[in-house]
Amino acid sequence: MHPIIGILACVVGGIGVGVFTLPLKYSKGWAWENSWLVGTFFMFLVLPVTEGFILVPNFMEIFHAASRADVGMIFVFGLIQGTGALAFIYGITLMGLSLGYSLMISLNAVFGVMVPLFVGHPEQAFTTGGITLSLGVVLLVVGVGLAAKAGKQREQAAGTEAKIRNFGLAMLIAVYSGIANSFFYFSFEFQKSLKEIAIHRFGVSETLWPIANVIPLFAGMFAVTLIYCLFKMTKEGTLVNYWKPDGLRREYVLAIVLGVLWFLGQGICYATGFTMLGKLGVSVGAAVFMSSAIAFSNLLGLRTGEWKGAPLSTVKILYSGVLAEILAIAIIGIGNYAMLSTKP
Repeated sequence: MHPIIGILACVVGGIGVGVFTLPLKYSKGWAWENSWLVGTFFMFLVLPVTEGFILVPNFMEIFHAASRADVGMIFVFGLIQGTGALAFIYGITLMGLSLGYSLMISLNAVFGVMVPLFVGHPEQAFTTGGITLSLGVVLLVVGVGLAAKAGKQREQAAGTEAKIRNFGLAMLIAVYSGIANSFFYFSFEFQKSLKEIAIHRFGVSETLWPIANVIPLFAGMFAVTLIYCLFKMTKEGTLVNYWKPDGLRREYVLAIVLGVLWFLGQGICYATGFTMLGKLGVSVGAAVFMSSAIAFSNLLGLRTGEWKGAPLSTVKILYSGVLAEILAIAIIGIGNYAMLSTKP
């Protein structure tokens, strides 16, 4: 029963991340960087630390017991992940939303799922379960590609299609973003000491140990975000938005909701869901999580009018992409079941 709950948790987590930017659509008085900094302050610092104090007994002692090198490595992974998020934003400005989003999410899926599979658990890569998981990832990439094609056609119809001025630079940024954004998943897969200390020395449950892992990881991500947002607000003169009286309460609430939605999705649902999916839980959970996020964000775009006026043929292509992403979740779940059923 646990694997089913784990899959469902990752699906719900993907939905949370798929909708977490929705509050930005209702922000009227703040620039993007204002909302993002407040949201990340809650998602990366306030909520993870609060969760740690509530759910993990003596969680600060875990960090004292762990080596500084191990905790520092996780923090560095967070720094890399943070730069990957910035590269993602810049990549979209170079390539346009449809092409940039699809290419970088596809690379994130490939690196985030296949590296833990082939490097962390190579003995599983060519089993029935491993091959099925790989097929699910391929179908996920196909689904993202179809969504990208639909997005490109929508941009062409609206006359807003982006022109790539420096193709080589755009591809380098896309590859870097795909790799760097995968470090979130790598941080769970390629460090074991913090997990061992939390579970065996302090009695933290298998489901809750990721709470300790995400605190230094998110701290690294917030450090990069803080530097970037302060730089941008200073450059654009938007820092004053934080104390302008017009609609101030509304803007703070929207930014906090943004942070809560993201943290519920990636900080709680994915971080606990993958622990129920066996040895390859990081890979399986990541694939299900990303498939759900992409599928639901596309459906949300339809519901919020982003595709209003697009040709019917374009919308059909988008629906085909969403269907491929949903099928990818099912195939990945089947692959995980096959791996759990395989005798070691």
